[in-house]
Amino acid sequence: MSDQRLFSVSKVGLFLDTYAPGSERRREETAKVIKATFRLQPFDAKLATAIDDGLSDNSGVRAALFKLSSVEPKPHIERLNFNLSCPRQNMEIFASPDTDESRIVLLQVKVGSVYARVQKDMDGYALVFTGTFGPVDRDTLEFVHAWHGTQRFVNFAASEPSLEFSDEEVEEEDDTDGPRAPEHAPMFDDQPDADESEGVKAAKASTDTRRREKQNRYPRRAAKSAKKRKAKR
Repeated sequence: MSDQRLFSVSKVGLFLDTYAPGSERRREETAKVIKATFRLQPFDAKLATAIDDGLSDNSGVRAALFKLSSVEPKPHIERLNFNLSCPRQNMEIFASPDTDESRIVLLQVKVGSVYARVQKDMDGYALVFTGTFGPVDRDTLEFVHAWHGTQRFVNFAASEPSLEFSDEEVEEEDDTDGPRAPEHAPMFDDQPDADESEGVKAAKASTDTRRREKQNRYPRRAAKSAKKRKAKR
Protein backbone atom coordinates (compact mmCIF):
# COMPACT_ATOMS: atom_id res chain seq x y z
CA MET A 1 0.00 0.00 0.00
CA SER A 2 1.29 3.46 -0.90
CA ASP A 3 1.98 5.81 2.01
CA GLN A 4 1.46 8.91 -0.13
CA ARG A 5 -1.10 11.33 1.26
CA LEU A 6 -2.18 14.71 0.00
CA PHE A 7 -1.07 16.47 3.20
CA SER A 8 1.50 15.21 5.71
CA VAL A 9 -0.10 17.26 8.52
CA SER A 10 -3.29 16.42 10.40
CA LYS A 11 -6.67 18.15 10.48
CA VAL A 12 -6.43 20.35 7.43
CA GLY A 13 -9.28 22.89 7.41
CA LEU A 14 -11.31 22.46 4.22
CA PHE A 15 -14.39 24.28 2.96
CA LEU A 16 -16.75 22.32 0.71
CA ASP A 17 -17.80 24.87 -1.91
CA THR A 18 -19.83 22.77 -4.35
CA TYR A 19 -20.93 19.22 -4.99
CA ALA A 20 -22.83 17.56 -7.79
CA PRO A 21 -23.78 14.07 -8.98
CA GLY A 22 -21.75 12.30 -11.61
CA SER A 23 -20.87 8.84 -12.84
CA GLU A 24 -17.60 6.97 -12.98
CA ARG A 25 -16.82 4.09 -15.31
CA ARG A 26 -15.00 1.32 -13.51
CA ARG A 27 -13.83 -2.11 -14.56
CA GLU A 28 -17.18 -3.88 -14.44
CA GLU A 29 -19.82 -1.17 -14.04
CA THR A 30 -20.67 2.51 -14.02
CA ALA A 31 -20.93 3.87 -10.48
CA LYS A 32 -22.92 6.90 -9.34
CA VAL A 33 -20.55 9.27 -7.58
CA ILE A 34 -20.32 12.72 -6.02
CA LYS A 35 -17.86 15.27 -7.34
CA ALA A 36 -17.07 17.91 -4.72
CA THR A 37 -14.95 21.04 -4.84
CA PHE A 38 -12.84 21.67 -1.74
CA ARG A 39 -11.04 24.88 -0.79
CA LEU A 40 -8.20 25.42 1.68
CA GLN A 41 -7.83 29.07 2.63
CA PRO A 42 -5.48 30.54 3.67
CA PHE A 43 -2.92 28.30 1.99
CA ASP A 44 0.53 29.17 3.29
CA ALA A 45 4.09 27.93 2.80
CA LYS A 46 3.77 25.44 5.66
CA LEU A 47 0.78 23.75 4.03
CA ALA A 48 2.50 23.79 0.63
CA THR A 49 5.44 21.99 2.23
CA ALA A 50 2.97 19.49 3.74
CA ILE A 51 1.86 18.55 0.20
CA ASP A 52 5.45 18.08 -0.96
CA ASP A 53 6.22 15.96 2.13
CA GLY A 54 2.98 13.98 1.93
CA LEU A 55 3.34 12.97 -1.70
CA SER A 56 7.14 12.55 -1.46
CA ASP A 57 7.57 12.95 -5.21
CA ASN A 58 9.14 16.39 -5.65
CA SER A 59 5.78 17.98 -6.39
CA GLY A 60 7.37 21.42 -6.06
CA VAL A 61 4.25 23.15 -4.75
CA ARG A 62 6.12 25.18 -2.16
CA ALA A 63 8.85 26.27 -4.58
CA ALA A 64 6.32 27.22 -7.26
CA LEU A 65 4.26 29.51 -5.04
CA PHE A 66 6.56 30.93 -2.37
CA LYS A 67 9.94 32.64 -2.26
CA LEU A 68 12.78 30.28 -1.37
CA SER A 69 14.33 32.70 1.11
CA SER A 70 11.08 33.41 2.99
CA VAL A 71 7.46 32.34 3.39
CA GLU A 72 6.20 35.24 1.27
CA PRO A 73 4.10 34.41 -1.81
CA LYS A 74 5.74 35.03 -5.17
CA PRO A 75 4.45 38.12 -6.96
CA HIS A 76 2.50 38.17 -10.23
CA ILE A 77 0.74 34.84 -9.71
CA GLU A 78 -3.04 34.90 -10.08
CA ARG A 79 -3.60 31.19 -10.61
CA LEU A 80 -1.32 28.17 -10.95
CA ASN A 81 -2.46 24.64 -11.86
CA PHE A 82 -0.80 21.50 -10.49
CA ASN A 83 -0.80 18.00 -11.96
CA LEU A 84 -0.14 16.03 -8.78
CA SER A 85 0.52 12.30 -8.82
CA CYS A 86 -1.78 11.67 -5.88
CA PRO A 87 -3.23 8.19 -5.30
CA ARG A 88 -6.82 7.82 -4.13
CA GLN A 89 -7.25 9.11 -0.60
CA ASN A 90 -9.28 8.29 2.49
CA MET A 91 -10.46 11.57 3.99
CA GLU A 92 -11.20 11.27 7.72
CA ILE A 93 -13.32 14.24 8.79
CA PHE A 94 -13.52 16.00 12.15
CA ALA A 95 -15.89 18.73 13.33
CA SER A 96 -13.05 20.84 14.77
CA PRO A 97 -9.25 20.73 15.10
CA ASP A 98 -9.59 19.88 18.82
CA THR A 99 -11.98 16.95 18.33
CA ASP A 100 -10.59 13.44 18.84
CA GLU A 101 -13.62 11.63 17.45
CA SER A 102 -14.01 11.71 13.68
CA ARG A 103 -17.46 11.89 12.09
CA ILE A 104 -17.01 9.95 8.85
CA VAL A 105 -14.38 8.78 6.37
CA LEU A 106 -14.80 9.43 2.66
CA LEU A 107 -13.26 6.34 1.10
CA GLN A 108 -11.33 6.05 -2.18
CA VAL A 109 -11.49 9.77 -3.05
CA LYS A 110 -10.01 10.63 -6.44
CA VAL A 111 -8.19 13.99 -6.17
CA GLY A 112 -7.95 16.19 -9.27
CA SER A 113 -8.08 19.70 -10.76
CA VAL A 114 -5.67 21.10 -8.17
CA TYR A 115 -4.82 24.80 -8.41
CA ALA A 116 -3.78 27.73 -6.26
CA ARG A 117 -5.29 31.18 -6.77
CA VAL A 118 -5.32 34.60 -5.17
CA GLN A 119 -8.36 36.53 -4.02
CA LYS A 120 -8.54 40.32 -4.10
CA ASP A 121 -10.08 40.78 -0.66
CA MET A 122 -7.78 38.26 1.09
CA ASP A 123 -4.03 37.88 1.56
CA GLY A 124 -2.15 34.91 0.20
CA TYR A 125 -3.46 31.93 -1.74
CA ALA A 126 -6.39 29.57 -1.68
CA LEU A 127 -5.84 25.96 -2.76
CA VAL A 128 -8.74 24.37 -4.63
CA PHE A 129 -9.17 20.76 -5.70
CA THR A 130 -11.91 18.33 -6.63
CA GLY A 131 -12.64 15.06 -4.88
CA THR A 132 -14.71 12.33 -6.57
CA PHE A 133 -16.06 9.48 -4.44
CA GLY A 134 -18.87 6.97 -4.35
CA PRO A 135 -21.22 5.29 -4.65
CA VAL A 136 -22.52 7.05 -1.56
CA ASP A 137 -25.12 6.02 1.01
CA ARG A 138 -27.60 8.04 3.05
CA ASP A 139 -25.16 8.91 5.86
CA THR A 140 -22.53 10.15 3.44
CA LEU A 141 -24.95 12.24 1.37
CA GLU A 142 -26.44 13.89 4.44
CA PHE A 143 -22.97 14.61 5.82
CA VAL A 144 -21.81 16.17 2.54
CA HIS A 145 -24.94 18.33 2.39
CA ALA A 146 -24.34 19.54 5.96
CA TRP A 147 -20.67 20.28 5.16
CA HIS A 148 -21.55 22.40 2.10
CA GLY A 149 -20.54 26.03 2.61
CA THR A 150 -18.81 25.36 5.94
CA GLN A 151 -15.42 24.16 7.18
CA ARG A 152 -14.43 20.72 8.44
CA PHE A 153 -11.02 19.35 9.37
CA VAL A 154 -9.53 16.44 7.48
CA ASN A 155 -6.82 13.81 7.87
CA PHE A 156 -5.57 12.28 4.63
CA ALA A 157 -4.29 8.74 4.08
CA ALA A 158 -3.67 6.69 0.95
CA SER A 159 -6.54 4.30 0.19
CA GLU A 160 -6.05 0.57 -0.08
CA PRO A 161 -5.31 -0.38 -3.71
CA SER A 162 -8.30 -1.88 -5.49
CA LEU A 163 -8.72 -3.37 -8.97
CA GLU A 164 -12.18 -1.80 -9.00
CA PHE A 165 -10.67 1.62 -9.75
CA SER A 166 -8.30 0.74 -12.57
CA ASP A 167 -9.02 2.30 -15.98
CA GLU A 168 -11.66 4.57 -14.49
CA GLU A 169 -13.10 7.68 -16.09
CA VAL A 170 -15.33 10.31 -14.52
CA GLU A 171 -18.35 11.63 -16.38
CA GLU A 172 -20.09 14.72 -15.04
CA GLU A 173 -23.85 15.11 -15.24
CA ASP A 174 -25.14 17.75 -17.66
CA ASP A 175 -25.34 21.05 -15.78
CA THR A 176 -24.97 24.26 -17.76
CA ASP A 177 -24.83 26.37 -14.62
CA GLY A 178 -21.93 24.43 -13.11
CA PRO A 179 -21.94 22.14 -10.08
CA ARG A 180 -24.16 23.14 -7.19
CA ALA A 181 -25.62 21.68 -4.06
CA PRO A 182 -29.24 20.50 -3.87
CA GLU A 183 -31.56 22.92 -2.09
CA HIS A 184 -32.66 20.30 0.41
CA ALA A 185 -30.88 17.45 2.12
CA PRO A 186 -31.62 14.10 0.45
CA MET A 187 -34.30 12.05 2.17
CA PHE A 188 -34.40 8.28 2.32
CA ASP A 189 -37.81 7.36 3.71
CA ASP A 190 -37.71 4.14 1.71
CA GLN A 191 -34.58 2.99 3.63
CA PRO A 192 -35.48 3.42 7.32
CA ASP A 193 -33.40 0.45 8.43
CA ALA A 194 -30.31 1.00 6.28
CA ASP A 195 -27.06 -0.40 7.63
CA GLU A 196 -24.50 1.95 9.12
CA SER A 197 -22.35 3.66 6.51
CA GLU A 198 -18.94 2.16 5.70
CA GLY A 199 -17.53 5.66 6.15
CA VAL A 200 -19.03 5.93 9.65
CA LYS A 201 -17.67 2.49 10.55
CA ALA A 202 -14.23 3.51 9.32
CA ALA A 203 -14.36 6.72 11.39
CA LYS A 204 -15.28 4.79 14.55
CA ALA A 205 -12.50 2.27 13.95
CA SER A 206 -9.95 5.04 13.43
CA THR A 207 -11.12 6.87 16.57
CA ASP A 208 -10.83 3.66 18.62
CA THR A 209 -7.30 3.09 17.30
CA ARG A 210 -6.22 6.61 18.29
CA ARG A 211 -7.65 6.16 21.78
CA ARG A 212 -5.83 2.85 22.27
CA GLU A 213 -2.58 4.40 21.07
CA LYS A 214 -3.05 7.33 23.45
CA GLN A 215 -3.72 4.98 26.37
CA ASN A 216 -0.60 2.95 25.55
CA ARG A 217 1.42 6.13 25.30
CA TYR A 218 0.08 7.66 28.52
CA PRO A 219 -1.13 4.73 30.69
CA ARG A 220 -0.94 6.63 33.99
CA ARG A 221 -2.87 9.58 32.65
CA ALA A 222 -5.56 7.25 31.30
CA ALA A 223 -5.84 5.50 34.69
CA LYS A 224 -6.22 8.83 36.51
CA SER A 225 -8.94 9.91 34.07
CA ALA A 226 -10.80 6.65 34.70
CA LYS A 227 -10.62 7.17 38.48
CA LYS A 228 -11.96 10.72 38.14
CA ARG A 229 -14.90 9.49 36.07
CA LYS A 230 -15.73 6.86 38.72
CA ALA A 231 -15.51 9.45 41.52
CA LYS A 232 -17.95 11.77 39.71
CA ARG A 233 -20.47 8.92 39.43
